[in-house]
Amino acid sequence: MAKTAYVPFDERVQKVIAQAADDHGLEHISLLSGAGHDAQEIAALCPTAMIFVRGEYDGISHNRREHSTPEACAHGVDVLATTLLRLAMRGPS
Repeated sequence: MAKTAYVPFDERVQKVIAQAADDHGLEHISLLSGAGHDAQEIAALCPTAMIFVRGEYDGISHNRREHSTPEACAHGVDVLATTLLRLAMRGPS
């Protein structure tokens, strides 16, 4: 079993993601993920955060029962696109 250290994500990026979700009329929460992701490694190089898409089975992930509807995935794409556009327009900080 791999053990990875806790990696805090960038608060500014998290706020931009939350605002994008608000602007699309989507409910959202902030959460800590115990799963290992590439974002843990990228966070050492640049401001990083993650967008999770709602699953149908109580948030189960990394399991064959994991399932997100096409609508939920489309909402995730909307939030990602809005977030990327806003971050690109703000430039480095």
